[in-house]
Amino acid sequence: MKHHSLLIAPLFFLHGALAQNKPVKRTIEVNTHALHLSIDAKTCRWSAQVKGTEMAINDAYFLPNDDPSGWKVTSSVNNSDTTSLGAFVTVTLHGTKPGQLDFDYEISASKTGNDILVSLGRTNNTGKVVDIENMDYFVSEDAEIGGTADKWIDLGTHSRNRDYYELLSVVNLITPKLYEVNHVVKNMETGNSLLMGHVTTMKGSSRFEITSGWTGKTLDRMQVRGYCSYKVTMPAGKTFAGEKLLIDFNTDALQAMEHQADLIAIAHDIRLKERRPINLDDKEWVANDYSRYHG
Repeated sequence: MKHHSLLIAPLFFLHGALAQNKPVKRTIEVNTHALHLSIDAKTCRWSAQVKGTEMAINDAYFLPNDDPSGWKVTSSVNNSDTTSLGAFVTVTLHGTKPGQLDFDYEISASKTGNDILVSLGRTNNTGKVVDIENMDYFVSEDAEIGGTADKWIDLGTHSRNRDYYELLSVVNLITPKLYEVNHVVKNMETGNSLLMGHVTTMKGSSRFEITSGWTGKTLDRMQVRGYCSYKVTMPAGKTFAGEKLLIDFNTDALQAMEHQADLIAIAHDIRLKERRPINLDDKEWVANDYSRYHG
């Protein structure tokens, strides 16, 4: 019995050590009325799907080169994030890495609708001045709205006066198509739509790209990218809040664009005297509307 006890004791302590070193699950699951989000704090990747539909963005990332190595990331969840823009569940990732700008990445899922808001704030703790140019907010090579890309029509809004939109088939977008204010894709058979657009433009100018996806045998995916062009010099020790970018899945593309305009007005405290519906058949009106709105 004495010899057996000597054998059992090391096994007991070994089992305890293995239990203490058991990997901790880092995936955060968010469920709202219409949305399911999965956020991996370790890899800084996330996915979102409209429940009961084929509308989704998968494995979106924001770190440069999609490289999480060396980053120390902590996370928090606010289940009661209520603002003038609505009621959300917000997940915040805070990341630090020697020699890099700290980040505060927020992804907010609407409790009542299909809105997803994304924000990326930065803090300069590098001890030196840092120039900031383009900064990715979300990039995904696997976004879908159901059906196949030959039935998906692409359009968007430019920020410059008299820049016309084009109606293009997503399957033909071999090189990225870019719009500044919003970028919309609609399934012409079902109406399922994806809008990417800005809500705020306090410091950075938004950019949204869509490219046809070529993974797999069926062309039922597209590549999407939302980023901000800052062109600013950031002194050491300074912080700036990220812009709020909108991802909105919808079954009515025009309604999504009008909803974005409402959010912009709320975010900038613009009190419209008249709410004019968007008429996509009037390209002249659409091309000039952005400058009218900001003028």
